[in-house]
Amino acid sequence: MISKKSKVKEFKRFHEKSKINLGFLSIIYISIIVLLIISVLTKFSISFILFLGLLGLIINYHTNMLTIRIDLGIEVFFSLLVTKLYGIPAGFFVLALTSFIPDIYTARFDKDTILSLFFTSIMILVMKFLGSTNFVFLGLTLVVLKFIIGIVILVIFEMDPREIIFEWGTNFAVNLFLFISFGAPLISYFS
Repeated sequence: MISKKSKVKEFKRFHEKSKINLGFLSIIYISIIVLLIISVLTKFSISFILFLGLLGLIINYHTNMLTIRIDLGIEVFFSLLVTKLYGIPAGFFVLALTSFIPDIYTARFDKDTILSLFFTSIMILVMKFLGSTNFVFLGLTLVVLKFIIGIVILVIFEMDPREIIFEWGTNFAVNLFLFISFGAPLISYFS
């Protein structure tokens, strides 16, 4: 039987190994700021895609490094926004950069990540094929559907209620906020 102390030591050892070098992290932060400035001033699509991708990567990396399991789910908003503006390949690129890569790097890639990636991939396709629909309305509808279907699946598989609240509930609330607050202004500015 593994003692609690050995589990804590193992977690700390892994946590120290998976930290990103401070110099590399600084380069990413500077790149995010530069890409934001270029995106706002020029409306250049590649800089905006990279800005959202790197911003999502950094946010998900830091939330994955927390000792509690929480999922902000910003990759949903970012990938749907990029899909609406620039197409399916750009949406999948942002999804991979903001969700898949940080979860693999921090060893948080699990059944919830696979389920979320699957649903978000379907949402990207729906966003493109129903592209003439209002972005905010369609995004909110997709987020609500993802939440309901995800909760049903997690309840069927008897998942821990705390996991449902901290991962799916937080994801749902953050995406509602992002779509309502930033959906229409970003679409109108970058279209």
